[in-house]
Amino acid sequence: MLFWYRSYRATGLRSTFALQLDHVVGKVREGRGDGALVRLSTPLIGIDRDAARGMLMAFARDLEGQLGAIWPTEAPAVEVAAGTR
Repeated sequence: MLFWYRSYRATGLRSTFALQLDHVVGKVREGRGDGALVRLSTPLIGIDRDAARGMLMAFARDLEGQLGAIWPTEAPAVEVAAGTR
C-alpha cells in the first residue's frame, strides 16, 4: 500500500501535520484549504514485493501527473462573495 496527502498547492505530503499546515497556509494566502488523501494498493498474489512496489510506484508517478491536471479550480471565498453583490 502507498499513500500520500495532496492539495491544490502541494503533493507528496506525508503526514496529517503537513497537510494541516498546507491547509492553513492555503487559507491565509489564497482562501483555499482543500486537500485529499491518495491511497493505492495492489495484491501480492503471484508477484514478489519488490516487483509489486515498483509497479505501484510507477502507477503513482503517472497518476500524480494526471491529478495535478484535473485538480478543481475554485475561486477563493472572498472573490465569490464579492462577485455576488
